[in-house]
Amino acid sequence: MAEMEARVKRRISSAGRWNNQCGFSYAIVLVAVVVVTIAAQIVTPAASRLVRSEKEQELLFRGRAYLKAIESYHQSVPGSPAYPRYLSDLEKDPRFLLKRHIRQLYSEPFAGEWRLLVNSDGTIIGVASSSMDAPIKIDNFPMELSAFTATEHYADWEFIYTPSTD
Repeated sequence: MAEMEARVKRRISSAGRWNNQCGFSYAIVLVAVVVVTIAAQIVTPAASRLVRSEKEQELLFRGRAYLKAIESYHQSVPGSPAYPRYLSDLEKDPRFLLKRHIRQLYSEPFAGEWRLLVNSDGTIIGVASSSMDAPIKIDNFPMELSAFTATEHYADWEFIYTPSTD
């Protein structure tokens, strides 16, 4: 009988120890969750800034592509310069059988659609973002985009073709 009591006492004491260890494991997991949460809060803004910076670079690339395409469209007919009525005219010029001024129509990286800049006759002279976010890049733009320096919004980045007066 004494032997049986000793076995029961050992099981009870080992069960008590196991329960104490379980509480310790819970504390370790809780600390790990807190550490991961803090790390995520530190990494998230940096990742967000990186994504926004990449979109900004894409906006500059696509805007310049439209700028060059509008210039090409405007200069295609010597002596009779004209601007396109639609962005699709840059992809397939209706004045020619197989003339393209841009490889494809690009969407605006921030807002999805471009804000079209038009002349008084309704023809397109440029494109601009409609995003009111503040740009990351504020200086060191290429010469043709020097007007973008110190702008407050991406919407201020207007890619306008103005023919040179030589």
